[in-house]
Amino acid sequence: MTPSSHTPPAGERLQNILAARGIASRRGAADIIRAGRVTVNGETITEPGFRVTADADLLLDGNEISAEPEERHTYIYNKPAGEVSSTDGQGARTVLDIFAGLPYRLVPVGRLDKDSEGLLLISNDGDLIQHLTHPRYAHTKTYEVYVDLQPTQEQMETLRSPLTLEGYTIRPVPVERLDSRRLKFVLSEGRHRQIRLMCEQAGLRVQRLRRVELSGLALGNLRVGRYRELTPQEITRLLQPHPGPIQRRQPALAPRGASEHPTPHHGGKPAFGKPTRFDGRRNAPRFDGRRSGDRQERYSDERRDTPSFDGRRNAPRFDGRRDTSRFNERAGNRTGDRFGNRTDTPRSGRGYGSRRGSFRHS
Repeated sequence: MTPSSHTPPAGERLQNILAARGIASRRGAADIIRAGRVTVNGETITEPGFRVTADADLLLDGNEISAEPEERHTYIYNKPAGEVSSTDGQGARTVLDIFAGLPYRLVPVGRLDKDSEGLLLISNDGDLIQHLTHPRYAHTKTYEVYVDLQPTQEQMETLRSPLTLEGYTIRPVPVERLDSRRLKFVLSEGRHRQIRLMCEQAGLRVQRLRRVELSGLALGNLRVGRYRELTPQEITRLLQPHPGPIQRRQPALAPRGASEHPTPHHGGKPAFGKPTRFDGRRNAPRFDGRRSGDRQERYSDERRDTPSFDGRRNAPRFDGRRDTSRFNERAGNRTGDRFGNRTDTPRSGRGYGSRRGSFRHS
């Protein structure tokens, strides 16, 4: 590999440049580029990762994109019902109409349904938009929902259960009763029309839906159809890491006799001994090397009944002498040595029997 291959490509990603100049979030800028709306030096680019130098001529829908990054501004807006959370309402009134007089391009952060109302952020800060809209940050959104009937306890339990909406199973949602027909929902997923679909499954109909809080940023006394700019302190709080609802696995069962809080060894893992064979169950008890009770007794009984095994670990050892009974039987109960030779006649001298030691009988 040559040293020049380690040199990164010149320029910045086109996707990041559009986000830094307030066109959209990085994810939104990628969609704009893929749609073929951006040209670089007269050439249409559809790859978000295309590298662009600082002196490149950039156009969006035929309009020049300023080379200098815009000042970042973020507003909290109390959206009324009937407005569309989009840059192009296709003839309908949008949430950006009220910001038309400002000298910089703004986009809505996330969305609210046309029939919903309440807190909506409007910004040109690409980093903030990315942080608030990406699912991994799991920002919580709080809603006040007015329904047509007073929910029963069974309907409340249905709303708090993991429902399946349009083929997707959502996590359980905290739902509180504020008064007879007013409920409070706290969402971290934000599926399309999630609250309305949840209420439909519970047999309720939403009459009014209002977002009142976003990760600690409250709507407060801001009137409907009005907005204000966020303070630097509020933006800093929104950019702080937000853990969100984390689904933790249940800890595995420890073997019998192990401490409830085992001392970790050098690797930082519980010192429960050797790992065991996986039997398909996540929290299966560990195998301690012993057979279960009834099987152990059955195997012990079988072993005791087997002549070759007496059940004792320290059985007598083999003494090296061969049993000669079978040779005696073949010879008609005549005595013989360990090789089957007859020894009823004493042998003398330095023969084989006297040298190796024969069996002598009188």
